[in-house]
Amino acid sequence: MSAEQKIPNPGSPEAVSQGCRCPVIDNSHGRGYMGMDGIFVYTSCCPLHWPEGTELGPFVAKEVGNG
Repeated sequence: MSAEQKIPNPGSPEAVSQGCRCPVIDNSHGRGYMGMDGIFVYTSCCPLHWPEGTELGPFVAKEVGNG
């Protein structure tokens, strides 16, 4: 994926079509956990959002605006 392409939200149809393994229902089909904008549930080793060998902590903090 090139730098210009935005990674789709976890659980969205676009993400699932690109191999996302994150929960679809929990992430309201990409709108956010329980409809909360910017809050998502991730699945370990999701090839799109949490590739194997990467740490999730800093990624989550950045995504939810805490880092």
